[in-house]
Parts: sequence; structure tokens; C-alpha cells
Amino acid sequence: MLTKGDIGRRVVIRRRLPTSQLTDVLGELRYLDDTHLVVLTDRNELIIPCTDIVASKVIPPRPVKYSRIAAVERAPGRGPATSHRLGDWLLRIGTHSPELSVDLGALTDVIIDTSISSHVYDSALAMGDPGIAVDDAIEFVEDWYGSRGLTPRFCLPLPLMGGLDRMLAGRGWTEYASMVVLVADSETLPATGMGLPPVADGGFDPHTGITHLAVTDEEVKIERFAEFGFRHHHRRIYRKL
Repeated sequence: MLTKGDIGRRVVIRRRLPTSQLTDVLGELRYLDDTHLVVLTDRNELIIPCTDIVASKVIPPRPVKYSRIAAVERAPGRGPATSHRLGDWLLRIGTHSPELSVDLGALTDVIIDTSISSHVYDSALAMGDPGIAVDDAIEFVEDWYGSRGLTPRFCLPLPLMGGLDRMLAGRGWTEYASMVVLVADSETLPATGMGLPPVADGGFDPHTGITHLAVTDEEVKIERFAEFGFRHHHRRIYRKL
């Protein structure tokens, strides 16, 4: 049985048609109350009376293409106060004022839970090819932050950088934060209610139409964002030496 906690998740609904035939509806649960629910399918949005539902369950989210994860992570935004490019990697140092910037890199003009802001300062966004051997790149990150009196930290979008995440874990880098990245389409996002800031006029990715994003690590806030049209996109793991 689905609950309001499932809003924003991918579900399958078996419903009974007026002809008594059964059919399955697959999509994202957008709304639920005692009388009906709303499911956003690939074609349209369906309103289904609860009395027509024979069975329902949550199913795993549709896999996100790696190229779309990269597009979201590289979305335009306020840049860090200090940065250094190492191939495709971005080493970042920025202001420690939550009012100005939270996740200091490509994703700053977004909604981020300020209670987790201390997790994401001064981290190297590792994505793609660093342009040198990975072992040398890791050592460069250690030296770059260490020479500035900072703890070396990595921000790893998953599953895109799962291989590097496992490599760092094997070297003793400690996971100290895990965050959920949520996205919302401009067509479905309410115009009022949360003061949602635009990130890019053209969206993160021309294939998705995404123009807004949120980052949090609390399940209750994930559910709240889902009520406003946000959906799970990918996760980030943060590791420090």
C-alpha cells in the first residue's frame, strides 16, 4: 500500500478499468490522499481513484545516464572563491558563508539544506579525466589542499565516480557525508511556495528540461521536496583523508 512518504518515487499501479479489465500504470507518484492518487507517466498525468486500485508498489528509480549526472554537476552557478582545474576535476575553496554559497562549485545557485553545509566546503569535484594518472591526481589533491592548511576532501557523484570512490576507500579516505541530488522540471515546478531559484535558463541538460535542483541528506526533506515536483537524480559521496 502506498503512503504519502512514497510521493516522488517510481511506482506501478494495477487498476481496474470500467470494463473490469486490469491494466498497469507505471510512473512517478505525484499526489496521494484518501480518495485518489496522481501518477505522472511517460505520456501524461493520470488521476486514479483509490477504489479502482487492485495493487500498488514502489519500484526502483529509472537509471540516470552518466552524461546527465555530469550535466547536472557542471551546471552554471556561482563559482568558488579559489579554484584549480586538474583536467576535468575541479579543486575548490570558497566562502564559508551559507548565505552566499554552500556547495562551492558548479552547483551553488540551488536549494541546499544549510544544516549540512559544513560537509561540502573545500572539496575537489572529481568527475571525468584528471589529465594525469589517477594515483598522481589523488596525490595532487592531497598536496593542493594540504599546502593551504585544509583537509583534502573529495566530492564524488555516484554512480558516475564509483570506481574512484572504491579506490579512495581502499586508501583509507573516510566517507563523512552522503547527499541526495534532486531535480525538477520547469514545466511541473510550482511558481510559488518555496522561492525556488533558477540555475540555468536552458536547463541543466537540453534532453531533460531541468532548471531547478535541491540537495539534502534528510529523508523528511526529500519527501517535502517531492511534493513540489522534485525527484531523485543521483547521490554524492564525500570523502576526506
